[in-house]
Amino acid sequence: MKQKTQKYTIYLNDEDKARLDAIKKKKGKTGSKIIREFIQNEELSSMNIKKIENLKAINEVLLMNLYRIGNNINQIAYQLNIGQSYGSHKEQFLQNAKDLKELLKEYALIIKQQKNQIQFKRRKYA
Repeated sequence: MKQKTQKYTIYLNDEDKARLDAIKKKKGKTGSKIIREFIQNEELSSMNIKKIENLKAINEVLLMNLYRIGNNINQIAYQLNIGQSYGSHKEQFLQNAKDLKELLKEYALIIKQQKNQIQFKRRKYA
């Protein structure tokens, strides 16, 4: 670790001071150490914000696709409820249902991974 030779004084309002004191107590570190860590992690924080923005974009695509899937499921259910016969298309229908199930599993896994990434980041910076 590099020797600390520079002194820097900051002024805080009561609310910011209380927040810093709470963080100090929670982490068991000095205010100086917390501020140094913040400075060192600033670039990482910027990268995390970009990742979160990317996750939002991915989620928009996922939601659009889930909407389309839900619409397809409703159309299939409607046809089944009115007694529509699939005849020779039964095998294709069953295969499509299996494909749909696998796609939904993939989406669920992606969403779970995103949730875990965000929770990990929150724990890291809490």
